[in-house]
Amino acid sequence: MFANFILPLAIEGTFTYNIPDEMVDLAHVGMRALLPVGNKIFTGIMQSALLEFPEELEGVKIKDVICFLDKEPVLTKRQLDLWQWLSAYYLCSVGEVMKAALPAVFKLESETRISVNKEVTISLERLSATQRRILTLLADSKPREVRELGKIMGIKSVAQAIKRLIDEEYVLVEENVKERLVGTTERFYSLTVNYLEENQFRHTFLLLKNAPKQREILQQFCQEQCNGGLSPSEKKISRKVLSQYEDFSESALKGLVEKEILKEERLRINEPINLAGSLQKKKELNPFQQEALSQIKEQWRTKDVVLLHGVTSSGKTEVYIHLIEEILARGKQVLYLVPEIALTAQLSERLSSVFGKQLGVYHSRLSERERGEIYHRLQHGEIKLLLGVRSALFLAFRELGLIIVDEEHDSSYKQQDTSPRYHARTVAFYLARLHGAKVLLGSATPSIESYYNAMQGKIGLVKLMHRHNDAPLPHISLVDLKENYRRKEMNGHFAWSLIEKIKEQTGKHKQVIIFQNRRGYASQIECKQCGYVPKCVNCDVTLTVHQHQGKLVCHYCGYTIPIPVQCPSCGAGPLFAKGFGTEQIEDEVKTLFPEAKVVRMDLDTTRRKNAYQQILDGFANHEADVLIGTQMVSKGLHFPDVSLVAVLNADNLMNQPSFRSYEYAFQQLEQVSGRAGRQGCEGEVYIQTYQLDNPVFQQIIKHDYVAFYQQQIKERKLFKYPPFYRLLEVYIRHRDMRKVEVIASALQQQLFQVFGRRCSSVITPVISKLYNQYERRIMLKIEISGSFAKAKELLSQCIKVVRELPDAKAAIVFTDVEPL
Repeated sequence: MFANFILPLAIEGTFTYNIPDEMVDLAHVGMRALLPVGNKIFTGIMQSALLEFPEELEGVKIKDVICFLDKEPVLTKRQLDLWQWLSAYYLCSVGEVMKAALPAVFKLESETRISVNKEVTISLERLSATQRRILTLLADSKPREVRELGKIMGIKSVAQAIKRLIDEEYVLVEENVKERLVGTTERFYSLTVNYLEENQFRHTFLLLKNAPKQREILQQFCQEQCNGGLSPSEKKISRKVLSQYEDFSESALKGLVEKEILKEERLRINEPINLAGSLQKKKELNPFQQEALSQIKEQWRTKDVVLLHGVTSSGKTEVYIHLIEEILARGKQVLYLVPEIALTAQLSERLSSVFGKQLGVYHSRLSERERGEIYHRLQHGEIKLLLGVRSALFLAFRELGLIIVDEEHDSSYKQQDTSPRYHARTVAFYLARLHGAKVLLGSATPSIESYYNAMQGKIGLVKLMHRHNDAPLPHISLVDLKENYRRKEMNGHFAWSLIEKIKEQTGKHKQVIIFQNRRGYASQIECKQCGYVPKCVNCDVTLTVHQHQGKLVCHYCGYTIPIPVQCPSCGAGPLFAKGFGTEQIEDEVKTLFPEAKVVRMDLDTTRRKNAYQQILDGFANHEADVLIGTQMVSKGLHFPDVSLVAVLNADNLMNQPSFRSYEYAFQQLEQVSGRAGRQGCEGEVYIQTYQLDNPVFQQIIKHDYVAFYQQQIKERKLFKYPPFYRLLEVYIRHRDMRKVEVIASALQQQLFQVFGRRCSSVITPVISKLYNQYERRIMLKIEISGSFAKAKELLSQCIKVVRELPDAKAAIVFTDVEPL
C-alpha cells in the first residue's frame, strides 16, 4: 500500500512512501509516521492512501515508512483541509504550513536530542543489541542527536530502535516523548491484588521487618489511603505525594514494586488553569448590551460573520460570555482569539470564573509539554472554550460553533516573519466554514476592510456605543510639543502641564498609564564630533541603546555589542543618545515622581513565563502607580483606577511608511485612550504631538470613528488600496546586493508583461538589509472584481521562470499575500 505524506519542508507537494504490509492495518489519514528523507529522519503526516501505484512515479524507488507514531490520528480531516487551503491561498508549501501549525511536541526529527531516563528501571534482556548499544552510548554522556547516534554506530537509520526505547520510556526526547504527546504523566501506585486482603496486608509488614525503608514507604502509602477515605482498591497514590515525606526513598519504592506489593503505572493528569475561587454566574447585561446580543443572534440568521463595533469599555466581553454560554449549551466548542499574550492573563481569570475547567489557554509562552496537553484535551473534547492567540486556529477542534476574533483590527493577527504569512481573521472565516460555525469580530476601532464589508452588507454590523455603567468617554487634550519646547516648558520628554496632571492623579491615589511605542533606552547613540552612529553588522539599522543592560542591540537579528565609552571612529567621547524608549521614560518618571511606584511593560520585561500576569496583577492590586509600556498596554486591558493616560510622542505612529499609518495611529491612540476612566469617572488623555492640525487628531478628540473611516475610504479608493484592490507583495532577498538588483529587475519585467500597470517598479524598502540579506520588493494591485486566484497563479509562474536564472540559485523569493 502506498500513501502520500506531508513533510515539514519548503518543497511543493506531498511525498509518496510505501507502507509495509505489517503496518497497513495501523495506518490512517492524519497519523504521524517516521520517514527517511536522504540520510535524515522526519516526522510526516499521512495525507491520503493510494490504492494504486502512481504512474508518474514509475521507475522511481519508493522508500518504506519506518513506523507510525500514533494509535489514532493526531489531525482531523478538517485540519488537513485547512492546511491545503492555507498552502494554496498564501502561496507556500503545505510542508511550511505543517511547520507552523503542528505543535513542536509532535515532531521527531534527525536533529532531536535524546538521553537516558534515569527514573525508570531498564530491563536489558528485552532489548535488541542495537537498542542496548544506544543506551550504552547515552549512559555517560550529555543528550545526543539521533543523527549523531547513527553516525557513531554506522547505521543509516536508528529510528526504529529509538521508537522502541521511547515506547518503553527508557529514553527522553527533549522532554519525555510520551509525556509530550499525551500531556503530563505521573507515576501512581496502588496495592496489587495479592495484598488487598486485610490479613495478607498485615502479614506484609512482618515480611518487611528487615527492610525498614520499604516498611516506612508502605506506612506512608497506607496513611495516604486513610486520608482519602477510600478503600485500598480504589485509591492510587502518586509518587509526587509520597516523595513529600521526609524519609522518602526512591530505591525503597522500587523495591516494593519489584516484590509485587505495589503496582506502578503512569497516568495522564490534566492541568487545568488555576480557577479564581468557585464558579461565578455571568453578569447581567445592561439594556444596550442586551440589545447588541439580540441583534448579533438575529444577524446570524442570514450572515455567518458579524462585526460588533463597541466603544472602549462598552462591555463587549460580557456579550461574548453570554454567547459562549449558549454555544457550549449546544455541545459545541468556542475559539476566543486575542492578538496579544498579555490579553490572555486578565481574560483567562474572568472566563475561568464562569466556565471553570471547560476553559483552556494556548499561546507561545506555554512550554511544549503544556501546549501538547492543551492540544490533546481539546482533541478529546475535554476543553470546550479555548482562549488563544492566532496559532490556536491550528488545533484539533472536534465541533466548533463559534469563533470570536477580539480586537479584530490588530496587526498582530498577521503572521509576517515566516511562511505561511497568514492573517488570523481570514483563516478564522475559512475554519468556521469547515465547521459550519459563526464568526464574531469585535473592536472599538474596526479595520477599514471589515467596516467597509459591513457597510456593503457582506457581513453583519452591530453597534454598542455606550460605555458600561454610563462612564463617559475620556477627555482628550493635545499638547503642542513645538510650543512647549519654544517656551522651555519641558522637563525631559514631559510637558510641564502633563507633569502637573500626573502629580494630581497620583496624589488622589489614582493610576497612570504612559504609552511610548518604542522599547529600549534610546533609538541610537551618535558622536557629536564626527557624526558616527553604531549600526548592526547584519541589518541596515542603527543599534538601539539598552542602558540597563549596558548594550547596543539590533531589534531585528539580535546582534549585540557593549555601549562604547568613546567613539570607535574618531576616539572622541562620550557618545550621546538620540530618541527615547520605555527604558529612558522609566528613569525620567522615577526622577520626576520619586514617591510613585513605577512598573514597565515591554518585550524586555515580559520575556519570562508568567511575567505578563505578574505585571498586570501587580498593577491591578495597586502595587504600582504608573505603568509605562509599548503597544502591549493599549489593548483591551481593564484597570478601574486608571484616570490618566499619557502618549509622549504620537507623531511616531503617524510617520510610518505605510498606507495604513493613519489607520494604525487612530486605532492605537483610541485604544490606549480607552484605558482611562473605565469605572464611572471621566478619564483624561494627554497626547503630545508636533502636528496639532492633523485631522486625525481632531477625529480622535471627538472619538469619531465614522468620520475617520469616511476620510480614509476616499483615499484608499483614490490610490488603489484595500478594500478596493487586493495586494500581493513579492520579496527578493540575496546576500549579494548586485544579484538582488538583477533578480528583482528581471522579475519586475516578467510581471509587468503579465500585469501591466498593476505591477509597481522595484521598491527598495526603508530597511534594505536584514539578517545579512539585501532586500527588494515588487507590489501588485489586483482589482477586487478580478480573479485573485488567477493572479496568484500567474505570479507563481513568473517567479518560477526567474528562479531558473543563474544569479537566482541562492536567492530567497516569496510572496506576502494581502500584506499589511
